[in-house]
Amino acid sequence: MSTIPKNIKQLDLSGNGITHLENRTFQSNNNLRILNFSFNGIISLDQNSFYGLTRLKTLDLRGNRLTKVTGSPFQSLRLLTYLFLQDSNVITSNPEFVYGLDSIQIFHSDRNYYCCLLEDSDTLTECLPPRDEFSSCTDLIQSVTQKVLIWIMALSALSGNIIVIVLRLCKKRNTDQRKNNSAQPMLIMNLAIADLLMGCYLLMIAIADASYKGRYGLFSDIWQTSFYCRLAGFLSTISSVASVIFLTVISFDRCHSVLYPLSTHRLRERSALNVCLFIWTTMVIVSALPAVVFEGNYYGRSSVCLALPITSDRPSGWVYSFVLFIILSLLLCTVIVTCYTIIFIIARRSTKFSTSVSKSDEQMKQEQLQIALKVSLLVASDLACWMPIIIMGFLALTPSAVTGDVYAWTAIVVLPINSAVNPYLYTFLIKRARKVEEKSLPKSLTSSDNRMLISASASPAIQRAMVPTVSDSVQSSITKTALAAMRINRVIAPSGKERYRSYQLSTLISKRHFNLTNENKEDIIEDLRKALQHLHNGGIPHGKINYEHIIIDEVLPHGNKRAYLLMASTAIPEQGNDKAKTSDIELADINVKTKNNNEFEKDLQEFESFCVEFWSMESNVTFVN
Repeated sequence: MSTIPKNIKQLDLSGNGITHLENRTFQSNNNLRILNFSFNGIISLDQNSFYGLTRLKTLDLRGNRLTKVTGSPFQSLRLLTYLFLQDSNVITSNPEFVYGLDSIQIFHSDRNYYCCLLEDSDTLTECLPPRDEFSSCTDLIQSVTQKVLIWIMALSALSGNIIVIVLRLCKKRNTDQRKNNSAQPMLIMNLAIADLLMGCYLLMIAIADASYKGRYGLFSDIWQTSFYCRLAGFLSTISSVASVIFLTVISFDRCHSVLYPLSTHRLRERSALNVCLFIWTTMVIVSALPAVVFEGNYYGRSSVCLALPITSDRPSGWVYSFVLFIILSLLLCTVIVTCYTIIFIIARRSTKFSTSVSKSDEQMKQEQLQIALKVSLLVASDLACWMPIIIMGFLALTPSAVTGDVYAWTAIVVLPINSAVNPYLYTFLIKRARKVEEKSLPKSLTSSDNRMLISASASPAIQRAMVPTVSDSVQSSITKTALAAMRINRVIAPSGKERYRSYQLSTLISKRHFNLTNENKEDIIEDLRKALQHLHNGGIPHGKINYEHIIIDEVLPHGNKRAYLLMASTAIPEQGNDKAKTSDIELADINVKTKNNNEFEKDLQEFESFCVEFWSMESNVTFVN
């Protein structure tokens, strides 16, 4: 290059395979205005690489391998206006690298850190790449409000979900033999685990922000390409998507239980476990796949290690992110809203039962309002998280993409808000109080497996009420066997029903301190389902069920409540006086088989209506500090 004419003003040496620039190569070319060294193989720059180019205006060094830069290679370029360094692998963090750029107007590189070094320049008008929506030259999260919120949400998600998991595990240990209605607790615990991962992600980002405080620009590339940033992005993805999937399964299971209360095809503990394992396995694969398949730093594209596709950028893998975060979430939210809408509609259309405890029209309106508020709360919490993200995702496909500030608030506050709220919403706020005032009823003397109590393990008060007036010596062996079968299957004969009056649901709900948790309701519905099926197996339709037909055994450990179905008098066919005098009429003695299947179908319809009515009973709200 010693033959370069002295008076030349523009020189293009791009794509010539030049790997080294000798010192003072251009010391005689002070008239040179434009110099293009792009797409060579230049490895190093030093203090005197461009010595003598005092009038140079434009320098293009794109596509080189500048892994070794010493001193201030642009020191003599006082009039340099345009400098292009993209795809040149410049990794130096020495502030002296940009010394001498007193007239720079446009500076393009691969690191925003150099823009931070030039932020005090009076001439700079464009510097790329721009800083992301979250960070500044000094902080990973530039907004003080966002700093505070991310700590609050992290601690809330961690503490709330850890409490939920611990409580569920402790409860499961005490009730590990319980086989009925265990799908919901398991699903809620897995929801808490998913939300806990979001708390871990938020904590990682908050700690990184504190660690890089005042010097983030210098370490931005190190952080965004680190294993910890990739891990944080992985946790965020698996948490946010798994959480909404578990919410969908929970919603679908509840909707199915309301639509088909007598169905035997329901999620149980084993099937729920298989569903959870499938969800976790799928989510681990789906969340890890893009980090391996797609080019570039999939999770390190922003300082908070997220790959949300809600901006106008189209990096590698953005279609994958769009399908995962936007399309899938839209479908799942639609299912959730549909399920709760069905539940609410069924509750509104259900007929009120003719019980001894009648309700006025105003009370009816209040109950419907309570149901509406609860359903709205559940649906709104999910929509508040995902609908803004879904809308912004579709806006990103148009020229009306969201601004950087909106993206930052969405990623830091909106996306993780469900994880911080779910443990309180699904476990504490909609759970009824378990403060039951035990007045005249004696304490239970049951086995430790109190959640699986059957008739033989009923509380002493209920057991005494079940004692027949006919002595055991009078009862035949067949009678005793049939009587035991009835009790095991949660059925009580109607004769002598005055003994159960104080335990009838119609009596208990009039008490001020009688409370039912959702778990209690599930147990009671399951017991009644078992009793009704037992009657049908014996060829006996029951007829309409009301609160007088339900005997509650409520004095059990840990606030447990189980139920028996008091047979309606109309369900017993006419028999001899001797049998009529027996206080407990057994199914073995009732051998009249009903041939009209319409009566059984009507029974099931009546029971479904009752389940909807019973499930919508007023529930108190307990706030747990």
